[in-house]
Amino acid sequence: DIMLIDVTPLTLGVETEGGVFSEVLPRGSAVPWQAKRIFTTSADAQDAIEVVVLQGERPLAKDNKKLGMFRLDDIPAAPKGVPKIEVTFDINVEGILTVSAKDWGTSQEKSIRIEDTASLEDREVQRILDEAEEKWNEDEEAKFQLELRYAAANLLEQTDLNLVELGYKAPTDARLALEPKMEEVKVCLAEAEAEEQDYFKLMDAVDSLRFELMKLGLRVYGKQVAPDGAPGPAKPRREGGVTGGGYILKEDSEPYDDSYQKQQEEKWKNLRKKAEKMYGRN
Repeated sequence: DIMLIDVTPLTLGVETEGGVFSEVLPRGSAVPWQAKRIFTTSADAQDAIEVVVLQGERPLAKDNKKLGMFRLDDIPAAPKGVPKIEVTFDINVEGILTVSAKDWGTSQEKSIRIEDTASLEDREVQRILDEAEEKWNEDEEAKFQLELRYAAANLLEQTDLNLVELGYKAPTDARLALEPKMEEVKVCLAEAEAEEQDYFKLMDAVDSLRFELMKLGLRVYGKQVAPDGAPGPAKPRREGGVTGGGYILKEDSEPYDDSYQKQQEEKWKNLRKKAEKMYGRN
């Protein structure tokens, strides 16, 4: 016997901050199906998020089909990254999609019902898939540039915050070394946003600022190690990426090519050794 199972013809997801398309329900998911993803706010005291529901296979939101949108208001004022917003995609056997957003803090919820997620003809679905494959290199370059700009802006903000938190613990010469690095990132970021330069210059500026921050960390914390080598109580930094008003807190686990990540890890391993040697840490 052969059992026929309906599947979603294209990926379903939401627009994340900066115009990125973040997948929630993958293409080929069996119907009925439910998928959830957690987001948070991207600005201090942000009291609302706008959930833009998209369908397609391109990494940028503007290149996919907009199915609908709704707004979740009255989120309690809090620092960015603190509120947790659970976005749920629920598609039934008839192909009707219900998307909801729930604030964990207040339990208030808003939703939208979309009925045309499976109405595309096979020919149209194939056209979208072919277009995504044809423009893959172009799309990846655009996504890289967008994420690099976001990373640079976030690094500048985080550096300012770190210096405030460290206070007198941050040596004056270290602060003076950071200032030109921060200024270089600001200039490169402005030029990149105006499309007046190669993005690799911005990437080098970001790496240079991160290296100075790492040297500062070694000087401030020296050889301090937590008991039993256990991680400290501070929560980990966000991994990056962002949704209609916030960051992605939980990434889907899916296979990917980690060659670039390994290359970056080796690069930073060598930079760390250089910094440790510079400050006499064994």
